[in-house]
Amino acid sequence: MSTNVSDELKNRLLSSLRTPEARDALDTILDAGMVADGGISTAKLADSSVTAPKIASDAVTTVKILDSNVTAGKLASDSVTTVKILNANVTAAKLASGVVPAAPFTATTAGDWSPAPTTIQIALDQLAARVKLLGG
Repeated sequence: MSTNVSDELKNRLLSSLRTPEARDALDTILDAGMVADGGISTAKLADSSVTAPKIASDAVTTVKILDSNVTAGKLASDSVTTVKILNANVTAAKLASGVVPAAPFTATTAGDWSPAPTTIQIALDQLAARVKLLGG
């Protein structure tokens, strides 16, 4: 049976140590595949060698994500839901034209339909908002 290079290197390292305790410790480390802290640097990793299955659960935290690095392209479809949006964080400037009126509804402007709704759904949404405002 032939010995592969890693076994041969392991045997040389073990035989170079003077005490049985040192040989046992090195043998344990080599068999377990342990690496000393800092033993593997980014430069030593092959491209694409760290994949999602190799990252421990909860290993990526908010502080480890650089500012401006979670972009629309990285969000899954339907991942941003109403409950995840803080109150007062969707403003008229962030909505498409005609989705909301230029000014909020008040008791005196609830009957003002300008700009005119462009779809039945917008008309229904505006009507529901006005009915709610008027206490209905």
